Amino acid sequence: MNLTPVITGIVVAAGLFTLTGCSPTGATPGTGPSSTAVSPGPLSSPSSSSSPGSTPTAGSTSTVTAATMSIKNFAYQLPSSVAPGTKITITNVDSSNHTVTSDTGNTFNVMVPGGGSGTLTAPMTPGRYPFHCSYHANMHGVLVVKGTP
Repeated sequence: MNLTPVITGIVVAAGLFTLTGCSPTGATPGTGPSSTAVSPGPLSSPSSSSSPGSTPTAGSTSTVTAATMSIKNFAYQLPSSVAPGTKITITNVDSSNHTVTSDTGNTFNVMVPGGGSGTLTAPMTPGRYPFHCSYHANMHGVLVVKGTP
């Protein structure tokens, strides 16, 4: 199996991250970047079966998309938007445990151990999904789901 397209897709996606407004534990609520709206970074989920990192779904013309998110220095780094159902690999560079927990309902809740990783499946309904870290009150982000499943 040739992993070059997959590795290339991961490297390209990793290079497209931007830092969202998150703060480490101990920051004063209502001050600094953590009190402002968070806008995710550039798009990193491929939308075409010929794009690096995309894997065709058996028996269909649609694609299964993949994206990556990382947590570093108590901040989420994520793509600007993903397609519905995208599998998002979350890598925690920090030594502390973190979560990616939706602000409303039980849409998603992933615990990502310090130095470890986890997987999140994007909701199937397009929209904006604010989330936070259950362990660190000043860590927030927004997952944007665009397109059709």
